[in-house]
Amino acid sequence: MQNEIKSFLKDLEIKGRSPHTVLNYRLQLRTFCSWCLKTDTDFLTLRPAQAKRYRGYLHSATLSGKTINTMIGTLRSFYEFLLEEELIPGNPILKNLRVREQPRLPNPLSEEEKAIVLSFIEEKEIHIRLAFKTMLYTGIRVGEVATLVPADIKIEDQRVILFIKNAKGGKPRKVPIVDPETARALLEYIKDLPKDATVFRVSRRTLQDHARRIKHRTGIHFYVHRLRHTFATELLAKDTRLDVIQRVMGHADISTTRKYAETLNQDILDIAEPL
Repeated sequence: MQNEIKSFLKDLEIKGRSPHTVLNYRLQLRTFCSWCLKTDTDFLTLRPAQAKRYRGYLHSATLSGKTINTMIGTLRSFYEFLLEEELIPGNPILKNLRVREQPRLPNPLSEEEKAIVLSFIEEKEIHIRLAFKTMLYTGIRVGEVATLVPADIKIEDQRVILFIKNAKGGKPRKVPIVDPETARALLEYIKDLPKDATVFRVSRRTLQDHARRIKHRTGIHFYVHRLRHTFATELLAKDTRLDVIQRVMGHADISTTRKYAETLNQDILDIAEPL
């Protein structure tokens, strides 16, 4: 199976999938490979009933519905590849294997939480500080900020724009920095950087570690993705159109963007006059 997985992952790279996506597929298929060894299952003759038992195995590991569906989706893509390679007669991973997911709303920082987190971010070294502020004022993902290079940062119509090439889903996009102070600081910071160096010289894991330290010091449930949630929610509060937010955030489906509207409880309260 290892050779087939390697070929599948190589095919993903050729199709332009991001390194992070390819890594996730590798890890998820490693779990499936381990299950096949434990259960003495031949992956090339896998039947739908066996695939259902694999789903049960994932469920018994107390994984969330979203995680199970993601792993089943990865497996289905792998078997589509095997089908294209004419190694199997059909795809045994049926669409009805999906399980129900608990709805998860975005979790933006409150104004108070944002002020506290920013005060701790200010204590960081300049490259870490700028990386966090870039995420907060552009909504880009931690993996995207970690791979930025100076050439990705440009000025258009007197605005600083980031060009995200290796975006999730493989679709490049343009993202403006909405905070002028951060935009100016970033332009100044990259002046002396080598063109082939990453801007912030850190990995996604390093930034996640810094976020965990902030969480422990503040008691706020803080993680890097909350910066993305905060950015989108604030855009929505400014009456930015949903389709614009969708493009900036890089959401494949506008229903994902629409979830941010459900976090604006003030809109609901404004229906009634105050006492």
